[in-house]
Amino acid sequence: MMPMYEVILAKSVSKQIKRLPPEVRGRVLQRLAELGDEPRPPGRRKFVTEEDLYRVRIGAYRVIYFIDDDARRVVIVRVAYRREVYRK
Repeated sequence: MMPMYEVILAKSVSKQIKRLPPEVRGRVLQRLAELGDEPRPPGRRKFVTEEDLYRVRIGAYRVIYFIDDDARRVVIVRVAYRREVYRK
C-alpha cells in the first residue's frame, strides 16, 4: 500500500539519524515510515515554539516535523535526544 503522505528529510536530518545509537535508529526509521501513513498519530503534540510544527516521541528521542497537506508531504526537520531537540 502506498503511503498517504511522502516523508521528506531535511538535509541535516540524515546526519542526525546516522549518529543515533543503532537500536534507536531502527525505531526512528520505522516511526518515520508510519508518519507517511498517519501524519497526525495519537500522542503527537504541537511544538511549543513554532506554530506549524509537531513532535512525536520515540523513547527519549523526539522527531520534529511539519505537515504540508496541499502537497501531501511530511517534512522531518529534526531528530534528537529530548534535551537537545529544543536547542537551535
